[in-house]
Amino acid sequence: MSNSLSWQARIVKFALHRTLRKIMRADLPPVILRQKIEQPGFLKRVFIKNQGGSGKKTLNGVNVQWAGDPASKKVLLYFHGGGYVFGSPSTHRGLADRIARTFDARTVIPDYRLAPENPFPAAVDDAFACYQGLLETGMDAEDIVIAGDSAGGGLTAALLLKIKDEKSPMPAGAMLLSPWLDLTCSGETLDTNEDYEDMLSGKMIRMAPAYYHTTTPPDHPYVSPLFGDLQGLPPILVQVGTKELLHSDSTRFVDKAEAAGVSVELQEFHLQPHVFQIFFAFVPEARTAIDRLGAFARGL
Repeated sequence: MSNSLSWQARIVKFALHRTLRKIMRADLPPVILRQKIEQPGFLKRVFIKNQGGSGKKTLNGVNVQWAGDPASKKVLLYFHGGGYVFGSPSTHRGLADRIARTFDARTVIPDYRLAPENPFPAAVDDAFACYQGLLETGMDAEDIVIAGDSAGGGLTAALLLKIKDEKSPMPAGAMLLSPWLDLTCSGETLDTNEDYEDMLSGKMIRMAPAYYHTTTPPDHPYVSPLFGDLQGLPPILVQVGTKELLHSDSTRFVDKAEAAGVSVELQEFHLQPHVFQIFFAFVPEARTAIDRLGAFARGL
């Protein structure tokens, strides 16, 4: 990857320091954090939203939003990030729809239940219910691609493990964007990349898991997929910024997946912030990354 940053990326990094980074480092309770990030004014300034058509529906008992052409054969099942405590289809619909369009798919984004009101395994149960719901509508598993960012990337990997355990047919593949895969917080880059991180904080990442997994051990494979048995998973693409706090989550997962015989690819982007793809309307590196996601999905 290129070792230079576009001027657009530099502006976004500066803006993140002035907005999200301050909020994320304020040690706010999850409910207050959710209120601040979900407020309409903040969404308009930070997130790309309301792109493409959208329909709110229920899929196997889970509230979801659809976007894209209903006639599309392929579906992107996309899980939003937010540390399992905030985020929604509204914050991530634009990104998910943009990714889906690169391989002529429509998008379904679950509004999975959030902690602390609904701790583990609520999110995993909702994710699996949505996947089963797609299959029950008559879709072939080979026409489904699963993806997610940050905690949604971890949820994507956890869903793959549950699909395997439940002996359901595997999707065509999965795409993980800056995934949070280790809620034991043992990754070395939580410390070594602290000064470079544009959004998160090591302190926050170490505090947040308890809201989600509560009494479940943090190394449970559905909580921290890094510690799961990855053998038998479908092709996986992982994208991450080189100086993210969660960088070592991605590298360790890819190494373990390769050792398990999984077809896995790691794409690193120099100095890009956490889930930089969401800024595709402004940042050229984000559009390049999404194009690569599309190329991966078309090749499945």
